[in-house]
Amino acid sequence: PLTLRTPWRLMIQHSPEWHIFNRNERVVMMRQMRNGALISQCNISSGNAMPPGQHTPDPDFRTDVESEVQKLGGSVVAESTLRDDEQWRIRRVQTSATVNKSEIIRNYYLCTAASGEQYSLMFSHSAADSAAFGRESEQILDTLSLARRPPSLPFRKQARGTRKVP
Repeated sequence: PLTLRTPWRLMIQHSPEWHIFNRNERVVMMRQMRNGALISQCNISSGNAMPPGQHTPDPDFRTDVESEVQKLGGSVVAESTLRDDEQWRIRRVQTSATVNKSEIIRNYYLCTAASGEQYSLMFSHSAADSAAFGRESEQILDTLSLARRPPSLPFRKQARGTRKVP
């Protein structure tokens, strides 16, 4: 597997089928390609930080997803908590919308670390590609980790006999 380190400490592992399509300070977009065909896309972004041990309330997350999906003419079809342990809480809201006569399935995940850091991952694929997509999102979510924070630089004392230059 390959390791992706996002600009916000979140790290994931993924198969070589995934390729970075766009990356900036707000979002990392990856596309899953197989034999030259697009299977799915994953958008990763940082969310609002919460106090350690807390997460965005489930109704608030669902409301955020609903308002986004309604713009696309879609609706929520399922929701669940996939993981809730001492390291991560992962909440999923699945939606469906018809785009150009094709059903598009979007799985929105709110991933909250024990530290209160939150990340949003959204996987999308056509219903026709559901079998090819398989368990890709769960396989990636199983690898979530946070990179270590870089150590802070030690405080430097001013040497005796030297003077600060204005």
